[in-house]
Parts: sequence; structure tokens; C-alpha cells
Amino acid sequence: MTYVRRDSRLLADQIRPFQTRDILWLTINGMTIVNFYRQNDESDTLNTLIRWPVPERCLIAGDFNARHHTWQTGQATNRGQEIADWASENDLDLLNTPDIPTNPHGNTIDLAVTNMPLAEATVEDHLATSSDHFTLSLTVPDAGLAPMQPGRVRVTTDDELKRSLRSQSAGPHGRAHEAAPWWTEECAGAAAAFRAIKRLYPLGFNEEVQIAKLDFHRVVRRAKRLYWRNLIDTFSDSSSVFKAVRWLKSPGPFQPPPLQVDDVVYESQTDKANALRRATLERRTADDDIQDPWMLVSPPRLIPFLLEISLDEA
Repeated sequence: MTYVRRDSRLLADQIRPFQTRDILWLTINGMTIVNFYRQNDESDTLNTLIRWPVPERCLIAGDFNARHHTWQTGQATNRGQEIADWASENDLDLLNTPDIPTNPHGNTIDLAVTNMPLAEATVEDHLATSSDHFTLSLTVPDAGLAPMQPGRVRVTTDDELKRSLRSQSAGPHGRAHEAAPWWTEECAGAAAAFRAIKRLYPLGFNEEVQIAKLDFHRVVRRAKRLYWRNLIDTFSDSSSVFKAVRWLKSPGPFQPPPLQVDDVVYESQTDKANALRRATLERRTADDDIQDPWMLVSPPRLIPFLLEISLDEA
């Protein structure tokens, strides 16, 4: 799984040269990023990666589960020599520092290779992600940003329309957006402290930067929680609820992942809907219905009863 920051200057797209669940290819502003995972000594995933023609401006990173003396002292295991030969043939430089472990067991099995110069990799063992592997931070210089596309104002309430008009009336050099309604002085102070620490460490990989970032996020979460609690207490009808949650908000430019049914992968929304319908609703036919258990009964005698009802019974 790979996350891409939502930014109009980042043009991200997913490509699928092979049908596999263990490799994910992304192109971002002309750069190809490959997220790779190989479970133990599994061979199919590695064979797929080796068959794939490596393009220019490519970064490949992930859990290779292999050893070689170029990244860890000792004998090569789990096709480590083959991985090293493949990287050399495709002019891929190893970004890992040799003998720097990427998991608590002291092994270097999470690798990053690239054919882009001046790229760097750092093992951030202090960034806990509830995984048995350390975080591997990668820095790619001069990624290139796409030109900013002019956006369109989309509002759903009169209050939003007024705020949009006020922000546009400030001019191109004025404040582009008003502060969020939950933004407080405490949030502003935490943001200023985070920016001050980040100026000292521009790459953002220092432990002090991460601590300041966590403090800032903690203050923001607390402010949001308090704001929404107070807002919910003021709800009086359903219309105020719809205005608060903004049902018409755009879902974003990224599409949901493809759907695989049996050995076929469906990507478009229509194909996925039809495949899901066939797999769930059309898997049974009329022959699979339960037989009608009703049996005709011929009573041996009739039960006598009066055809007239008295006024008291009525």
C-alpha cells in the first residue's frame, strides 16, 4: 500500500505492468516509484520484478528478505546474489548504508535502489509504526513539480460563499484562506514551534522535528475534538447536520483499488460493479432453490362449526 500526498502539483498515477499483489507501481511527475514486498523466500514476486524493464528516474524500495555482502556482511541468502546482479545490470545504486539493520533482529533486508543521482536513504529506528521493521526514509532531489492548475470554487452554503468572496477580495497578495473554525491560539503556537524546529533541520528526519510534529498534531486533534463536540451540541435539525458534514465534498482524485474475482482483475467502476453483481447475486440459479415443502392434505372429516355469528360474538 502506498500513500501520496494530495497536492495539485503532484500528478500521481498507478500502472500495472504485471498482475501481482506484492508490487505496486506509481508514476509521480515522471518519476516511477515501486513498492516491493517479498515474503521470506517466495520466488514469483522477485521473478516479476526482475522481468520488469527498469525505466529512467526510477526508485525501488521494499522488503527483499535477502542478504548480500554489499548491504550486510556475511554469505548471500535467499537469492541475494541474483538481486545484486540485477541491480548492477540495470545501473541501480544501493541507497542503504551497509550493515545498518532495518529490523530489531539486526538484519538489513529492507532495501532501496535507484538510478537517480543524489538520492539518499536513512533508517529512522525512532519512528515506531507498530511494525517489526524500521522506517526507511528516502529523499529524492529535484522531483519536479507539475504546474499549478487553477482551481474552481465549490460551495454548498451561503456562509461558505461569503467566506470565499471575502478571501478572493483580499487580492492575489492577500491571505488566500481564512483560518479553520477549530483553529485556536494553542494551535498557532504549536505550529510556530514546529516550523521553528523544522527550519533548523530542513530534511525533517531529526528526532526533535518528529517530537515537535507529534506535539503539533496532538494539539490539533484536541482542538478539533472540542470544536466538533461544541458544534454537535448546537444541532437542532437535520439541515444543520448536513451543512456540518458537507455531503457534497469532492471525494478526491484517487480511485479505489482494482477488484479481482477469480483470476480476472477489474479496474473501472462499471466493470467492478458488474463483476461484484455476478459473483454475489448470480452465483445461484433456480435449480439451487429449496424445494417447496408444501404437501396437499385431504382431511378425513370436516370440523363442524356454525356459519352464523351472534351479536355478542361479533
